[in-house]
Amino acid sequence: MRHSTQRLGSKPLAWGPLRTALSMALSMALSMALVTLTGCSPAIGPRTADLVPAGGFGVSAGVAAWSFGTGWLGAENEAARGRARRESTGGMEVPEDDAIVDTVLSVALPLEVALRYGLTSWLEAGASVGFQRVGGEARIGLVDEDRGHPLSVTLSGGGYYSAVGQGPWGRVGVDASMRFGSLAPLVNVYVSHGASSHSAIVDQPGDEDCQEEAPFMPCGVLVFTRSNETRLSAALGVGFSKSPEVAFTFGVVPHVVLGHASIGGERLDPGRAVLHEAGLHVMVGVQAPGW
Repeated sequence: MRHSTQRLGSKPLAWGPLRTALSMALSMALSMALVTLTGCSPAIGPRTADLVPAGGFGVSAGVAAWSFGTGWLGAENEAARGRARRESTGGMEVPEDDAIVDTVLSVALPLEVALRYGLTSWLEAGASVGFQRVGGEARIGLVDEDRGHPLSVTLSGGGYYSAVGQGPWGRVGVDASMRFGSLAPLVNVYVSHGASSHSAIVDQPGDEDCQEEAPFMPCGVLVFTRSNETRLSAALGVGFSKSPEVAFTFGVVPHVVLGHASIGGERLDPGRAVLHEAGLHVMVGVQAPGW
């Protein structure tokens, strides 16, 4: 690794070192946050199946208030899991180089904000940023309570840029909800595929792995692995709306990993990797309009 120094009062600092320093600072801040907020970024957030009216705009936002993840460290197959160590698998959703845009997107790990537009009464387009990615999706209504149907159901598909994988990420799924006055139970089921990064803090014998400058962080060696992950997620929750202008959502979002694959030319060594297996997010959100 190359290091450079510069005296105060000399020529202005170059953008490269400044970018690297800022990237490192953001990465350290995010790493410390993820020690207390374990688990990876969610693939979806709880939302109702209501579409934005034709020609109208809508907004929505969600935050992962609490997360948990579990997996294996060094479990190359089912037989090896008897010798492997089960670990709490944190997010550590940080790019491995000094790409400032990717690092900023990664800092948006627990929060997502979306803008939506009603193309027709049955078709909605949207764009979102957060959960370490940026991109857009389309939602198609199948049945709609506003048209007298007993419930609302929409199909959705989206494509995104993943800051962690520095490449594509996508998801497809279905949203369903049913109104009971101001309350609307909801369920969202999605399959996603794209890069994710998971970490485990592995305690070592003795106290050599304790960081004296960070006494509130747990002792251990941080091990993390990036891989393309196929995930099945389901959001189970409820929406609450007292007016047509806005609705609030709350739910739990469990997920299981269906498979791992290497990213690009990187070699995924299952015998040494942190293999995330399942997780859970508790999420709250807001969407406008309501119903």
